[in-house]
Amino acid sequence: MLEDECPGMSRSASSISIHSVGPSGPSDLSGPAPTPALAAPAKSPSLETSSEAVSKPRPAEEEQARASESSYGAERFFMHPRSVYIVISERRNISEKFHWGIIVARSQREGLLYHRVFDGSQWTLEIEEHKDITADKAVLLILKVGDVPEVTPQWIEAIQQCITTANVPRTTMGAVTCRTFALAATYELGNGGFTRLYPNWNKARGIEQEAYQFAWYASTLGRRLVVSSQWSDL
Repeated sequence: MLEDECPGMSRSASSISIHSVGPSGPSDLSGPAPTPALAAPAKSPSLETSSEAVSKPRPAEEEQARASESSYGAERFFMHPRSVYIVISERRNISEKFHWGIIVARSQREGLLYHRVFDGSQWTLEIEEHKDITADKAVLLILKVGDVPEVTPQWIEAIQQCITTANVPRTTMGAVTCRTFALAATYELGNGGFTRLYPNWNKARGIEQEAYQFAWYASTLGRRLVVSSQWSDL
């Protein structure tokens, strides 16, 4: 059932309806798949560029975040700015073992979280634009799967297009769920050139197994873990 796929760097355009959760409430987002992120995206006038909205991580912040990833049950539960993490939380409904999402960190505490939530009939994509990951006690594990070049508004717009249009291949990954979406988004970030992860569905499966192992470990210990995936940058 597993196939080793190494597609090219282009994707066909598609559109999707998304529920975005932010300070101003839900909104509808749609758009075509992005071009590969081989260079910084062109500046978009539709996004704010204030330094307050997006700030570059300070060297001290980056060093502290790296240190947290070196220890499995780190008491200091925070992220490395510009890193991408798969987020594993306690399950939300009986159809899940755990709840899965993917977050792009803008600071040690806050980032953009993308996850699919089952509404009773389908898995609806939700975006939490200012997710404080450290404050969510349901989170068991954040597993680092790569870094993006920047978290400026222009880069975030392109990254968001890549994640929200991620396609889950049924023959390789199964039906669309919170889990398969998070893994497909991880694959597409590598496929689009946003992270250094080489796009390969066997690697996505390896990340899945790794995430399950650490999530069960965290659940058993009653601790929250920050871990760097062995598959990142490979």
